[in-house]
Amino acid sequence: MSSQSLTIVYYTSEATGKFIDESDLFQLYELMQYIGKRHSLNLVLNTTGGDVEVARRMALLLREYTSTVDVFIVFQALSAGSILSLSADRIVMGSTSRLSPIDPLLRRDGGDELTESSPTSVSSEDVRSFIKMAEDWFDVKTEEARLDLLGLLCQRIFPTTLSRLYRSENRIVQMTSDLLKKQLPGVDENGRTELAFKLIRGYQSHDHSLSKAELKALGLNVIFMTDEDEHFFYKLWKGCDKFITTHKYNCASRNATASSLLFTSDFFAVNEYTEQSVQLSDGMGNGVPLRGSDNWRVLLKKER
Repeated sequence: MSSQSLTIVYYTSEATGKFIDESDLFQLYELMQYIGKRHSLNLVLNTTGGDVEVARRMALLLREYTSTVDVFIVFQALSAGSILSLSADRIVMGSTSRLSPIDPLLRRDGGDELTESSPTSVSSEDVRSFIKMAEDWFDVKTEEARLDLLGLLCQRIFPTTLSRLYRSENRIVQMTSDLLKKQLPGVDENGRTELAFKLIRGYQSHDHSLSKAELKALGLNVIFMTDEDEHFFYKLWKGCDKFITTHKYNCASRNATASSLLFTSDFFAVNEYTEQSVQLSDGMGNGVPLRGSDNWRVLLKKER
């Protein structure tokens, strides 16, 4: 890790279920306003994913303040976190680091039109594989049978939600190709698009762990951590995890839990998530749980 580059740590807690969202973008903007323009930045990243468009906007925001970004993955940067990583000039990974495929997801708790019998989340590749599964396992190959399967699928997922998933995949391909320009300046648009499709469709699960060796083999600019850096970043990751666990006793609200961190050596912000303990009625006598709220709180901001 270059000592000449300012290091930013962006850590979201898997235990609290915190995903990348727009509030993170605004907090990152406050941090970037504070530190100002830099020749280069290191971003230490740990996240299970979240809003893909927010991840893209975070990547673009970083480029407003620096020309060079190295992303360090200590443990994981999944889904939208993988997209944020792909925007870097270099991805630095250790023995336990992983990225994931970037196929878009529908989430039942995210307002998508999934039935109660649907799984918690469905990826675009899950939907695409439905017809292929019917062909391979049950020899369903006639046009009439295909239409019947499509009708069955539309009973579980609202038709326009399927089209939105289709458009989301196309958007991620375009987005990934654009973000890879900095990392792969010698690869043309067709090559970057092919790589984006590989990261979406080339694996059998959205949860597949993409190791440093796999990503290097794809042609990405992946740097292997030195033993010294790996030991340092592992201790940093453990320290973040410990802070998240213990900070709940210092949250602004008694019911809040620390869920993510964003900090440098002289700026420190924590996201505090508060669960809602009441329910609203949907007008039909059914209780609808309110989503919790999360707010960023700056704990340290040294005067300049």
